[in-house]
Order: sequence, then C-alpha cells, then structure tokens
Amino acid sequence: RYVTSYIYIYIHLFISMYAYNSHIYIHTYIYQYWMANICHGLVAFPGGFGTMDELFEIMTLVQTGKHPDIPFVLFGKKFWNTVVNWDCLVEMGTVSPRDVERLYITDDVEDAFKYITSYIDKSETANKPATSAPKN
Repeated sequence: RYVTSYIYIYIHLFISMYAYNSHIYIHTYIYQYWMANICHGLVAFPGGFGTMDELFEIMTLVQTGKHPDIPFVLFGKKFWNTVVNWDCLVEMGTVSPRDVERLYITDDVEDAFKYITSYIDKSETANKPATSAPKN
C-alpha cells in the first residue's frame, strides 16, 4: 500500500509537469477526479490557489461522505498557520472543529510519514471485517 502511494506521487508529478501543461486534461475537474479517486492520503505543501483548490476539494469530499476518510498532512507550519486562519473558520461557523482536527500540520518529513502510515494502519484495522471462528 505504501508503494502505491509512492507510485501515485510519481504519476502526479508526471501529470503536473507534462500532461497537465500539454492540455491532455481539457477540464481541471477531470484531473481532480482522478487525483481524488486514487488518493489514500493527501500531503499539501505551500502553494497558491491550485493547492488550496485540491486540498479543499478532497476535504469536502471526505466531509460529505463521498470519499473515504484519509489523512491530511499540511507541510510547513508557518505557511499554513499564517495563510489560513483555521480558528477563525471554526469561530465563524464555516467549518466544524472536526474538519480542522483532520489536518496534521508539520515541518518534519519523518513525522509526516509516521502520521500517515499509522493513520492508514488504524483505518485498515478498523475496517477489517470480523472473522468467524473456524469450523471443526
């Protein structure tokens, strides 16, 4: 499962560098659909409107139950806590505290990796069907 994530990262980089700029994806929603379709976790680095769009799109899909719950890691504490006032969004009632709790903001790569892998492991354990006792 971790290999799949690495493959996805390389595919995403390839699409971002070559295919997207070559207009293979005529509409951005097709690109976002395929990104969300195979996403088992999201790591967002400091960026602009496109980064915010992808982050909020997948968060909305998880919030509305249209996508399985996944780990969200925001890399770059200073950037994310300065650019987006998460507490104000909760205070104004535009997002719930649970939505903000989904976000894991860090500056450490190892910390992010541990968070994602433990989150996925917990999710898989919780979603595992109960096995029945073997019959004699």
